[in-house]
Parts: sequence; C-alpha cells; structure tokens
Amino acid sequence: MKVSFRNMSKVIVVVFMCALSCLLLDAEDHKVELKLNAGAAYCSIGQFNDYMDGLGWNITGEGWKHAHWGIDTSLDVIYRLGKNHGISVGTGFLWINRQTGDSVYIRADLVMSGYKTRIHAVPLTLNFHYTIPLGQKLRLNTSAGPGLYFGRFSLKSDVIWPDGAHKMVKKTHGAALGGQAAMGLEMDLGSHLALIVEMNGRLVRFTTMMGKINVWKDGEKIGQEKGSPYNLALSGVGLRLGMKLYL
Repeated sequence: MKVSFRNMSKVIVVVFMCALSCLLLDAEDHKVELKLNAGAAYCSIGQFNDYMDGLGWNITGEGWKHAHWGIDTSLDVIYRLGKNHGISVGTGFLWINRQTGDSVYIRADLVMSGYKTRIHAVPLTLNFHYTIPLGQKLRLNTSAGPGLYFGRFSLKSDVIWPDGAHKMVKKTHGAALGGQAAMGLEMDLGSHLALIVEMNGRLVRFTTMMGKINVWKDGEKIGQEKGSPYNLALSGVGLRLGMKLYL
C-alpha cells in the first residue's frame, strides 16, 4: 500500500500535538521547560537565486538582491529526562521577503519592474538536549534532531513585453523532512526564568513543491499552469535571543 507524503504529514502533526499535551500535563518539579526565541536567519535558497543570476539582465535602479536573510522564531517544550539531558517538541516560523522596489531590468526586448518573492516555513521539530553546567547560574546548551518543514513560496513580477504588459504570479507549497541543531548559553535570571543566546543551523530542501502559475496580460488572465516552479533550499544558520520558563 502506497502512503502519500500528505497523509504521513498529518500523522506526524497528530503525534506532535499528543506529545506536546503529555509534556504539559507532566509539568512538575521543573521537569518541563518552555523556550521561546527569535532572531536573524540566513538561508541558501538555492535554485531561485541561481535562476535570477542566469537571466543575463542589464540591471538599473536598485537592482535585484539575492533572497537570503530572514526572521526565525521558535517555540519548544522541553521535558527533562535527567539533570543534564532532555527531549523536546517544537515549532516556529521562518520568514523571508525580498523585492526590487522601483528597479527596472532590461534584457533584449523586455522591461521588468517590481519583482517580489516571499518565503514562509513552519517546522515541527523533535530535539534531544544536553546541558553542560558552567557555573551556578550559567550553562551551555546543545540540541539536535529531525524536523518536518512545511513551506510556501510566492513570486510576483510585472513585465512589459512588446505585445503588452504582463503580470506573473507563481505560488507553490510543500513539505520536506530535515534536521536542525543549536548551541547556546543560558543564564538564570530567577528561579523560573533564564536568558538564552544561541546559534542554530538547519538542513532542509524542498524538492517536490506543488503549485500553480497565473499570467495576466493588460489586466486579463491569459493562462494558468500547474507544476513546481522551483526547488527551495532553506538550509542555513542563524543567531537567536530568547527566554526560558521553568514550569
């Protein structure tokens, strides 16, 4: 029997919610910790940036800038299995937005202005944690584990061809298995609160993203195609600042 990736994703989401509920119900003696952090993220992106570089445009104005930097947030519920090790389930939000503003691109017989891309990703993660005490209130934390990433990618552009003005909108979505790891310092601010500074990395690539491409000419829709416009790589690194609550 063939199991689709969509059905497998639904099963993983249900398991994730059940695990989260069990952890919260066992919140006693500081065995359960809630970690929330946010910061900057750098992603490789991959095929989309390669596509832009390969068009061979003569660029004027602000010009196209590669889509790499974004905002990364995460929320983890950690269950302490012992003094120095634990396990967690978590989620978060990765957001990247890049646009050209009033830039104009000229290549042969076309002019393009207004190019915008948006990339969103939401992970469901399972991490294993190990803590090394550095003092009475200071600790070094490490974590790593697998994750299921749900991604969305949109690309909008306005192009003026000799036969008229065209508007193109590409939207695609998908899910991919990946992994993540982090290392950081944690300092107690009280009996139930700690400050966290950490570096993190992720390894994930969307290779089966499905979506659609819509094209308008002079305000009238002239076509729609189904398919996968681009593969998308969100592998990269980041720096985050956050808080941890001992429940």
